[in-house]
Amino acid sequence: MPSPIPVVVLAGTDAVDLDVAASGILCDVEGFVALRLELDRGAGPGEPADVDTLSWAAADLAGLVARGGGSVRRDCTACCVRESVTDLLEQLHAAGRWRGCVVALPPGVEPLSLALRLSRGCSADGPLPDRFALRHVVAVVSDDPTARLLEGGPEEEGGPRTRSEILAAQVESSDTVVLARDATPTDESLLRHLARHDAGLVRGLSHLDGRELFRRGHDITRTLAHADPRTCRASGALDVADVVTVEVATWKPFHPDRLLARLEHLAMSRARCRGAFWLPGRPDVTLVLDATGGSISIGSGGDWRGRARCSRLVVTCHAAWAQELRSVLEAAVMTDAELVHGLDAWADRSDGFEAWVGRRAGDRG
Repeated sequence: MPSPIPVVVLAGTDAVDLDVAASGILCDVEGFVALRLELDRGAGPGEPADVDTLSWAAADLAGLVARGGGSVRRDCTACCVRESVTDLLEQLHAAGRWRGCVVALPPGVEPLSLALRLSRGCSADGPLPDRFALRHVVAVVSDDPTARLLEGGPEEEGGPRTRSEILAAQVESSDTVVLARDATPTDESLLRHLARHDAGLVRGLSHLDGRELFRRGHDITRTLAHADPRTCRASGALDVADVVTVEVATWKPFHPDRLLARLEHLAMSRARCRGAFWLPGRPDVTLVLDATGGSISIGSGGDWRGRARCSRLVVTCHAAWAQELRSVLEAAVMTDAELVHGLDAWADRSDGFEAWVGRRAGDRG
């Protein structure tokens, strides 16, 4: 069986910077091809309003190889892009002309879904890892990360997630973060706090080493552990340049009323906060929280899947906010006195989170 062809995935928010990064990597390695994708957030002629147009082009150093496009559903852009990229990689692999591939995802698309598919997925021809070896995921940071993530820079309309949420997710699921613009020490410190503890940080697109990227191997297990709010932990980065990370961790649930009352404070603080928690009326459900750039999302993460039930939130913010945010969140944790009577008292009470995660099983309309 021939060896799997290596793949490097680029994710970012700026099409030009992604194109420059892909072209630079091609210049470092011989016999490779780049697959560039763009997403037009607007239906084409005759298309439903909830459909976007995905276009793609494959090129090597000799020039354009092929191009095409199609429509994707807006409610699951990352899933549709993942399937399109997988099909295109299969076609490039079947051609047998190239030793490897650089995939530049459309701006604003998170790479984790594709990384998981390439690392563990299957197609009609068998397991994908038999034909493709994911070597590296690179986050190309074009925005001012401090302004975007901690100070609530202007957001763009058109997608289900804000630009700050996308940027944070791209950084947190990458092996290397590359700064496409000049950055301050605060920017670099923030990115080290958000990225995996062993992720690299590169200053400038011209300093990306394509040969080094293709030598490495992507560890999807490590990536999932860091990106998943149910298992995420602080990266261990040093608290420097006015950026710190604090954790609020306890076996206890949050008091629903007090947590709801503090969500606005969390949003106004402009912190990056994520993690999992539980509520007394939903002890079997893992609730996940994702907050960045002034926006907050809360959803269900399913059951605890054999993990010990706990509440743990990881908060990265300016140093001046750290102690206040820790105190605000700790004050929302239920006390021993409140828990002494057990959880049955909450069985028939509304917890106020129905708008976020729906009604509990057995709740009456």
